[in-house]
Formats: sequence, structure tokens, C-alpha cells
Amino acid sequence: MFGLPIAQLSYAAPAIGFGALSLFLVFNWKRIAPHPLLVVACLLTAMWGGLLSAQAGQPILGNLLSVSETLKSAAWVLFLSSLLFQFWRQNNSLNYTFVLSMAMALVFTLQMFIDLGALQVFDIRLEGAALQTLLVQAYLFGRLVVAITGLALIENLYRSTERGEKWKLRPLGLGVGSLFAYDIVLYAEGLLFTSLDADLFAARGFITAMTAPLIYISAKRINRWTFDVILTRRAVFHSLSLLIVGFYLIFMAVAGWALAQFGGSWGPVLQIAFLCAAGGFILYLFVSDGARAWARVSLAKYFRRYKYDYREVWIRFIRRIDSKEAGETLEKRVIDGVCEIVDSHGGRLYLCGPDGTLDFAEGSNFRSDMPTVLDMGSLSSLLIDQGWIIDLNDIREGRGEYGEAVLPNWAEEEPQAWLIIPLIKDRFIGCIITRQSRAARTLDWEDHDLLKTIGMQAASYLAEQKSQAALSEAEQFDAFNRRFAFIMHDLKNLVSQLSLLSRNVERHGSDPEFQRDMAETLDSAVGKINALLARLHQAPDAQQPLQTMDVRAILEKVARTKRKAHAALELSLPSTALTLKIDPERLEQALTHLTQNAIDASEDGKSISLSGREEGSEIHIEIADNGSGMSADFIQKQLFKPFSSTKEAGFGIGAYEARELTNAMGGRLSVSSEVGKGTSFVLSFTSAGGDIDSDDTSAATEEQQSRGVQVSHG
Repeated sequence: MFGLPIAQLSYAAPAIGFGALSLFLVFNWKRIAPHPLLVVACLLTAMWGGLLSAQAGQPILGNLLSVSETLKSAAWVLFLSSLLFQFWRQNNSLNYTFVLSMAMALVFTLQMFIDLGALQVFDIRLEGAALQTLLVQAYLFGRLVVAITGLALIENLYRSTERGEKWKLRPLGLGVGSLFAYDIVLYAEGLLFTSLDADLFAARGFITAMTAPLIYISAKRINRWTFDVILTRRAVFHSLSLLIVGFYLIFMAVAGWALAQFGGSWGPVLQIAFLCAAGGFILYLFVSDGARAWARVSLAKYFRRYKYDYREVWIRFIRRIDSKEAGETLEKRVIDGVCEIVDSHGGRLYLCGPDGTLDFAEGSNFRSDMPTVLDMGSLSSLLIDQGWIIDLNDIREGRGEYGEAVLPNWAEEEPQAWLIIPLIKDRFIGCIITRQSRAARTLDWEDHDLLKTIGMQAASYLAEQKSQAALSEAEQFDAFNRRFAFIMHDLKNLVSQLSLLSRNVERHGSDPEFQRDMAETLDSAVGKINALLARLHQAPDAQQPLQTMDVRAILEKVARTKRKAHAALELSLPSTALTLKIDPERLEQALTHLTQNAIDASEDGKSISLSGREEGSEIHIEIADNGSGMSADFIQKQLFKPFSSTKEAGFGIGAYEARELTNAMGGRLSVSSEVGKGTSFVLSFTSAGGDIDSDDTSAATEEQQSRGVQVSHG
């Protein structure tokens, strides 16, 4: 065997490979239940391989070889058609794979007549070289058509099979697809040069044999030869594209051969020029948006019961809307998503303004002199009240049921304007005007239904964005109003302090000590007012970094300030430091609010206590009074509710702000009260201990620490 020529080994390979595959399928019939037509196709391929191997010793078998090849190809096409047959039964529309299979029956019949003509069964005698050449061309042409069709069926079956079944079919598709793909190369080259390439023909046996293991793998994987086949629009589009390219290559080969034969001395030059031009033309078609649009329209018109693959259209539209490409607004993504469905170049989006006008919002690939405020004229009722998809081409050409409606002036001046698609979300919110489609088309009921649905979805996106913008704006105003309310509350306290100072000017204005105290108070008030104005311009979540410090100085400052309004305010501090990690301004503000509340609730002369103490790992700051007190129901339901106050001139946010400031620093505010007996507010923080970051301590506090005594102010 090893002494045989390599070509002879190649010729014998298909008989060995597919013979073994056929035996495996037959002897394992009960276990793997192979498809009967698969077994027939493998047997015929093995028989063809045997005749191919015997051809060198028995030349007459060359005629039988042609017949066996026709039968082999017919068996594979019939096998593939049987796998698609279940879809033909479920589909009521004309299916192009069914048409192809029926056409293949005619091709195989003609091919068999040519084969039998070579055997002269019908005593067909060929006289003259021209007639013989024509017969060879017809023979090669038929073989090429069969190979292209078989590859198209394989591609269509694989694309149309559910994802979970594809892994079973993949080896079969690669194996049988390789057979047909190699035949396309072999016979296209033969048709171009009117003879088969000897090397390509010799290698064909090895190529065929190498596909047998792939078919074997699929035969073992597939336990039932029925698949969930869904003929998607994309699958049909790709299969048709493959067929068109295949037949175009046949045309190129025939035309190139004709130019070479009848072009005289210019024949070879014309042949090369024609092949280059034809190749460039097919490449242009593949990259042309207009050609693809025309193909989709034709496909939907002639080969589909429904024009759209709605699942694919919907997923593509949602993905386009949700894409976050740099610099693209939602409005532009909506325009592009809608225009892509109707193969339009671009469009313009108009949204309803506050006064009901249609104002220009965004454009995409549509430079136009159209007005920024759109007047729909007589189309308004159809668009806004009835939600029609308006085809301006129909109005221009007098088609459709538009009644007495006429083109608006802007539509007459802009011939590129094509569709007006309303955007409706509970109400009319705007419309999209598209440019003319890349391929001329007329809308039907399916287009209208899809575009209405897409318009509603696009309107929901735009309405949601508008609502989010309004909500964000409202939140910004709310944050500003809250800060303003807190500032007004603090200003009220400052006004009370300055009013007290003003009343005492007449009695103590000549007192130098009072004058110094007045200057200090005015300076402090100005500083606080400036700080309040700065807070008004801060971002809502802006916070100062916390500092680790002794807070006794802050308590002393609050007591010193508030004692001017209530002389019976007592301050009680320990001799040791009260070290906390806090924002001093916020702590002072919280203590000021609570102390002022205690003063407002107490009669003149009644004592109010401001104290600090350390208990374990916590430090507690307490403001206690003997005033009117509060009920448990008031504390639970109203005390920390903003703008709820028992005081006639109160804002009702002092306690609320004190609690929020305390929480922001990591502390907690607790309250205990009894009607007629007084109230106690306690601010609790985790002790910071250790070193103090800030040196913001008063000389008085340092002196207290040096003496080691507890200070009590009466």
C-alpha cells in the first residue's frame, strides 16, 4: 500500500473513511439511532470513493464516477433538507429553503442526464469541439450550483437551530460544509479555465476523508434528529447573501471564460479587467448600507410571513438606547435607535415645550434648514390626537388615507423629510422626523404597529429622563430650603441676642465694660452671620473634617454667651479634659440650639445646668432645665419633626438640627422630660482620649486643670 502513488492513496481515502463510518452507523443502529438519510449519504460517499480509487485501472468507471458523484451530492442535499422539513411544515409562508430544494431536484435531474449522456444511454452523440466544450461548461456549472446550495443549507440550518442544540450540529456542519466548500473552489476554478486542476482534484480524496470523523462526532452526540429550528430573519439574510455571492461567482466565471474565448488577442486582458471590476463591485455591495437595506426590504417582502424578527429588533433598540457612548445624549440615542429600524440615515427630535409648541431638541445626521419650532398644520390632529405614523412621501404622491391634510411648508422645502413618528407616553410629548430610507419602501400595517410601539418606548425613556431632571432640581431646591431654614433659625437667635444688646444700650451705654462686651458681641454676631452665608453656598453634603480636642472650651463659650440672656445658667465641668473628635462649629451650634430651647422653656431665675462628664468610654454633655417640660407623646411625634414648634415665633427645627448635627459627628442625642418638671438633653460621644489635635483651649480651662478643682458657675 505504501508503494502506491500519493494520488492513489487520496482516491482510496474516502472509501476507507466513509466505509468505516457507514459500518459504525449500521452496527450501532439501536444504540445511536442515526438518521437513515445520513447512512445513505455516507454509503454513497464511500461508493464514490471506491469508484474514484478504481478509476485509474478502469477508465470506463470514470463515467460511473460522475453518476455516483451526482447521487452522493443529492443524498447530502436531501439529508439537509429533511432536517429543515419540520420548519416547512410549521410555517405557512413560502420558505426559500423549500424552493431551493425543489430547484435542486431539477438541477440533479439535468445533471443525471449529462452523466447518462456521457454513457450514451440515450444514444446522445456529441459532434464538434464547441458542443463538447458547452457540455463540459454545463457539467461544471451544475456541480458548482449544487455545492453552493448545499453550503447555503448547512449555514441556514446552523443559524436557525436553537443555541442549546448548536453544539451537536457543529461537527456535522463543519464536515459536510467542508465538502461543499471544497467543491466550490474546485468547480469554480474549473469553470473559469474549462478544466479541473489536477492537484485540487487529487487532494479532494484526503479532504473528503478528513470530514468523516467530524460527522462521526455529531452522529454520537445527536440522540434524536429533530431540532428546535427557528428560521430567523438574520439567518435567512445571511443564507441568501451566501447564495447570491455563490451565483455571482458563477456569473463571473462564465463571463470571464466568454471574454477569454471570444475576445481575440484582447481576451486575457479583458478577462483580468472584468474579474477585478466584478470583484470590486461585490465588495462595494457588502459595505453599502443602501444595498443591505434593499436586501432586507426584498427579503421581508418575498420570503417572510412577518417582516421583522421582533425579538432581535427589540433587543437591538434597547441596547442602542442604553449604550453610554461618549458625548451621546439620550435624545440622540433615541433618534438613532428609531432610524435604524427603518434604515434611515438620520433624523430630528422635537419635544413639546411648556406652551405646547414643538421645539427642536436634538438632531442626528440630519442637517436641515427646518425651523426650530415646528408647525404641523393640518397634520396636527392626525399626529397628536390619533397618534398616526405619517409618511410624507404618501402625501407628496397622493397616497394613503390622509383626507384633506396637506404638507406643512417645512416639509415642502425639505424633500429629505420622510416619516413623522409620534412619541406618546400617556400624552403626546413630541415626535421624530426621519430622513429618507436608504432603500425606497412603502410602510404597511406591520411597520406602523412596530413604529408606534417603539415610539411609546422611546417616549417612556424621554419622559423618565425629564422626570429625573425635575426630581433632581426639586432635591436641589429642597436641600437649599433646608439649609435656609436652619440659617433662618440661627439668625433668629442672633437677632434675639442683638435685640437684648440694643435694649441695654440706654442703661449701660456709657459703661466702658459694657462697651467692650457690646463690641465683642457685635464682632461675634458678624462672624456668625458670615459663616451662615458661607453655609448657604456650600454643597448639601459638604462637611468639615473632625478634630480631636478638649470640648470644655466650647461649653464655656456657650455658657458665657447664653448667660447674658439667662443669668441662672450654671456650667459644671470636670478637672480632666473632655477629649472628643468633633467639628467644633457643629458642636457649638447644637449646644446653642438646645441651651436656647432650655432658656425659652424656663422662667427668669430658674436654674439651667450645662455640664460635661466622662463615664467609661463615653463623654456626655447635658443641658438640663426646670421648665415647663414635654409630654412623652410630644417627644415621640413632634419634637424632632421639622417645622413643628410649640412656640409662637419658633421655627421648630432647633432640636431637629441639634440631633442631625450630633449624628453627623458620630454621636447620639437623647431626651428625657416630664410636664411641669423640666427637660434634660444629653449628647453622648465616644471618648477620643490620647493627644489633642487642636490647641483651641482657653486660658481659663488651662488654669482650671492646673488647680485640679471642679468649676461651678452660679
